[in-house]
Amino acid sequence: MRKEVQRRRAGGAKVRFPDVPMCVLVLCSLWISGPSVALAQSEDFEIPRVENGRPDFQGLWAGVPGTRGSDNSHPFFGERMDYLPEALAIKEQLAGRLGNDRTYFFCAGAAVPAQILNIPYPFLIFQDDSNVVLFHEYAHDVRVIPTDGSPHPDREAYTGLSGDSRGRWEGDTLVVDVTNFLEGNNRLTRVGDFLSGNARIVERWTLVAPDRLRYEITAEDPTVLASPWTVSDDLVRQPEGDWIFDTSCREGEQDLEHVLRSPDYVP
Repeated sequence: MRKEVQRRRAGGAKVRFPDVPMCVLVLCSLWISGPSVALAQSEDFEIPRVENGRPDFQGLWAGVPGTRGSDNSHPFFGERMDYLPEALAIKEQLAGRLGNDRTYFFCAGAAVPAQILNIPYPFLIFQDDSNVVLFHEYAHDVRVIPTDGSPHPDREAYTGLSGDSRGRWEGDTLVVDVTNFLEGNNRLTRVGDFLSGNARIVERWTLVAPDRLRYEITAEDPTVLASPWTVSDDLVRQPEGDWIFDTSCREGEQDLEHVLRSPDYVP
């Protein structure tokens, strides 16, 4: 696990994010990043677009500094999760426990939605005519979101930590339906919040200003939640010349002391 969270610049180098098809593998050689800079929101701006006319989300994004943490009493998390009684008992058992179901503290990926909501490290977005691709600095997580109208695979054929994502465009908003999560508990926070393999998450991605990308989710889980859980957060475009670190994550990593000492960690 990386020993620091201080971002660094790339010596003034300019980085372009072309809308090339499926270039995630090329990104594995990129490993520099820079400081998060919150830019003012614009009420009226011209949305940049890729060749097929869809909004251009490409670039390096990160959460607003100070919003990342792992305790959903922090205002960032918006509405608290409304648990069914039997699920609330499980949450209380999980609270404070650092078992192997806490995957992102063991450097094994953070899944959806914790990779966006909790993790303070940035991620790149790439697009082509058929896919939107998220390449995360943390744990080298890669998520491919088909936008070609293809359906989710049968659950018996595929499940995963981050589920299966399928996107569609509603005007200038990318709507992503995420299902097919692994069975078991998908831990979200240090205080025991979780979703199950039966969860369905709908993400909405919308450019609200030249350098701000609004991320909204609605999570439903018939075995855990008594009502849908909603969260909204703004992501900030990072300056040109900022890249991402080539992080090295290993299964079983337990170097928690540096996570807890991070200025972006909210106890």
